[in-house]
Amino acid sequence: MQAAAVFPVAAFFDGMKKTSILLTIIFVLLVVGAVVFYTVFDPENSSVSFPKCGFYVLTGYKCPGCGTQRALHHLLHSDFIGAFKQNALAFISVPYIILLFLAHNSRRFCKKFPRTASALKSYVSTLTAVVAIFVFWIARNIWDF
Repeated sequence: MQAAAVFPVAAFFDGMKKTSILLTIIFVLLVVGAVVFYTVFDPENSSVSFPKCGFYVLTGYKCPGCGTQRALHHLLHSDFIGAFKQNALAFISVPYIILLFLAHNSRRFCKKFPRTASALKSYVSTLTAVVAIFVFWIARNIWDF
């Protein structure tokens, strides 16, 4: 009997290099740790000292990442409107980041969705993401969102 049949998680790792498996496991552990941390602690009202944005402190302007910690906290408590208000880009980009991670780390995903994986790995996808970040950065400081 194959390992993938016994352990469904093993199917995800089929065909991956050992370093990719290790990095994936570390990434998953960090994500789980962040989920637990941001579920328990609220960045807006907490005794824990959350880091301040250096760009905002120096310039008074919001960077593309400002509000991401608060948005994550709202997302983990199913407050989608609150998450969107804190950082719309972070809220919208969660599915993209998950798909991007799968496209770069899962051969099974690439075999099942070859066109999607290819599109996510393309230069156009990267350029679109960079342009979206800069447009969001400028727009959020002009219209204060």
